[in-house]
Parts: sequence; structure tokens; C-alpha cells
Amino acid sequence: MKIKNALVAFFGRNSKVDMEYELYHINLRRILIFSFICILASLVNIAMFLADKEHQSPIELLWRNGILKVHTILILVMLFFIIASYALINCKNRMVKLEKILITLAVAVAVGAGIIITGIDQLVTDNITPFLIACMAVAVIILMEPRFALLLNLTAYILFIVMMKLVQTDSIIYLTNKANSITAVAISFCTSLLLWGHYLEHYNQKQFIARQNGILEAKNQELSESNDIKDKLISIITHDVRQPLANALSLTEIMAEVEPMDADFHGIVLHVREQMIKSFHMTDNLLNWCKHQKDGFNYIPVLMNLQEVIAESIQISKIRTDSKEIHISNEIDSNTELIVLADRDMIGMVIRNILYNAVKYTKRGDIIHIRGNQSGGEIIIEVEDKGIGMDRQRLEEIFDSKNIITSIEGTEGEQGTGIGLQICKEMMFKNKGRIWATSEPGSGSIFYIALPAESKH
Repeated sequence: MKIKNALVAFFGRNSKVDMEYELYHINLRRILIFSFICILASLVNIAMFLADKEHQSPIELLWRNGILKVHTILILVMLFFIIASYALINCKNRMVKLEKILITLAVAVAVGAGIIITGIDQLVTDNITPFLIACMAVAVIILMEPRFALLLNLTAYILFIVMMKLVQTDSIIYLTNKANSITAVAISFCTSLLLWGHYLEHYNQKQFIARQNGILEAKNQELSESNDIKDKLISIITHDVRQPLANALSLTEIMAEVEPMDADFHGIVLHVREQMIKSFHMTDNLLNWCKHQKDGFNYIPVLMNLQEVIAESIQISKIRTDSKEIHISNEIDSNTELIVLADRDMIGMVIRNILYNAVKYTKRGDIIHIRGNQSGGEIIIEVEDKGIGMDRQRLEEIFDSKNIITSIEGTEGEQGTGIGLQICKEMMFKNKGRIWATSEPGSGSIFYIALPAESKH
């Protein structure tokens, strides 16, 4: 893939401005680091040549002095590259032309230094190691478009051959170095090609990720706007739907308490009241679920006696139980104080939901039992009904928020949303408590809630 990318780039000139800008900055940073390394290497070479002055022939002396001069000049040139590249990297306004000139100049200096040092080395040796190192260093350090790399290596090869003709008189050595230089520039070009392909692949991946991030940001913006609309809708429903339902429910309570003048009319009032309770309960569950999805429940813990919350919930459920002739038996000792630290509204809603379901699935005339005790640092409340019960699969699904379940009709056709118990689980978790159930089809269900016990004092 990298070779393919590089070959494609070879036949098609890069026209991406962003890519060019990134490329120049990468090369400038590499030149900065490489210049420091070159200075250290030159200082080591100078120190070695100055330390060894014994048995110098005129040719060796000429060779040593030439090497020392080249490395001294190289140090000065590298200092210039350090200053220039650092200034361009940290310049607030990009100077692309200067960056391009500096990079081209750095490549020319590196290859030129390799050719010059190799020419001087021919006085005492026949190897071309400096030229090979220079070609490979440029290929590895500087990221170049393939056509520029080809041009550079061809130019380096021609200059090297010209230099060899001037300094190497031995035809066999000249031929050997000429062949070796071809290998050097070929390896250098192939290395440039591979590294360019790797860079191109990396750049394309970055561009793809940037495009995907742009799409995600646009989607997030749309989602945010959609959520704002839903939040406004929830506020409207809360104000314009739940409040009128609550008012209508209160009105039916008053009407139900008035001495009936007409038995049929009173029956209609009770029926309307029952339907209003169902509608209010369903709306309340839906709005609580929406609120939780939006920003979670507002948890305000207080010390309270569960006995009081249970008594209130039984009283609220009285109309429903009376209409089905169901009796709720509160078997918790009235002298027992079940003190917990929890959010009163949340726990009240949990108990009301459990009682509502118990009434919903209990047959007319049956009894619902409420029990409570303290066990192992927890206060456990259980609500038992003798209703239709559930199988194991249904029992596992009712508390799982990942499942969207359909509420089963009650014993007298009562409807529901199917999310009440899922909300209860979230509320119990918020209050550091638990909720679970046991059930058998046809034998009823027992729902349990557990909260950490607290001391009143």
C-alpha cells in the first residue's frame, strides 16, 4: 500500500496546500534535530583528528587538514540551519517560500558535504562511505516527493562522478566507486519512495479521521438541537398535561365524596376517577423517565421513617383498591421505626409503583400484604400479591432498561407503559438500595426493596 501510494504520487503532483504546509513543518523539525546531531558528529571528528598527529605524510597532512576544514565549515552551516529552522517553526506568520528554500538548501548541503568529504578521502582510501551516509541520511530525514527525490539522486550521482574524475586516477577504483555510487543512490531513492508512501498513507488517514470528526460534530449539533426541542416538549407536557390531569383528578375526588343524588351518575364519576388515576400514573411514569434520560434524578436524601411513606402510599392507592374491592394489609408493626437516609419523593414513587402493579394484577376481592424488617444492616420491605404472576423470562426483563417491554393488561384490562419498574430500579440505585422480585405464573408475585438502615440519632 505504501509503495502504491508513493507511485501514485510520482505520477501526480501534490496540489494539497495543507499537506504541503504540514510537510514543510515536519522537515524543518527534522532538520533542527539533525543539525544538532551533525554538530556533535563534526566535533567528535575534529577531536579525533587533532588528537592523532603522529607519522603524518604530506598526503595524510593534506587529507587531515581538508577534513578538519570541512567539518569546521559544516558546524557553522549547521548552526545557521538550527537558527533558521527554529525561527521558521516558531514564526507566527507562515513563510512557505523561505521554508521550501531552507529545506532544499539543507538537502543540497548534506549531499554536497558527503561528496566533498568522499573526494578528500580518496587521497588515502578508496571507499565512498561519506557519500553513502549522506544519501541515506537525506532519504531518511527529509520527506520528499518521489520526483524531487529522483532528481536529487540523479544530480548527486552526476556530481559524484564528476568529483571522482577529478580526484581518482586509478581506473579500477574509479569504476568500482562508480558502480557503488549507483547502488547508493538507488537505495536512497527507494528509501525516499517508501517513506513518502508511508507519510502519504498517514496523511490520508488523518484527513479521513478529520472528515469523520466533522461529520460527527455536525451530527452532535443536530442531536443537541433535537434534545433542546425534546426538553422544551417535556416542559410543555409537564406544565400543560400533568397539571391539568392532577387538577381533574382532584376534582373527581371531590365529586366522589359528595353524597350521590343519582347512583348512575355516581358510578360514572367513580369510573372517570379510575381512568384519571390510570392516566395520571402513566403520565407521571413517562415524565419521570424522560427527566431521568435528560439529566438524571435530583437526589435529595433525608432521614425518614419508611412506615410513614408506606402509609401515605397506601392512602393514595385507596381509590384503586376500593374500586376493585382489594384490601392492603400493612403487617409492619406500627411501633417499629424503619429509619433510612434516602430521597423521600423517589422512595415514595417506588412504593406507589409497586402497589399500583400489585393492585393492577390482583383479582377483585383479594388481599395485598406489606411486610418489613431489618436484616444485616438493611431495611427490607416486601409487597406480596396473589395475582397473575410472571415467568422467569418476564421477571428478568422487567428491571432491565435495555429491554423495551410491553406492559401486560391487568386483571380488569388496566393498561401501563412498561417502564415503571425500570425507573424504580434507577431510583433505588440512586438511593444506594436494591429492588428485586420473585414470582410464579398463577401464584402471584413478591416485590422487595432494600435500603441501608440508619439510626435516628
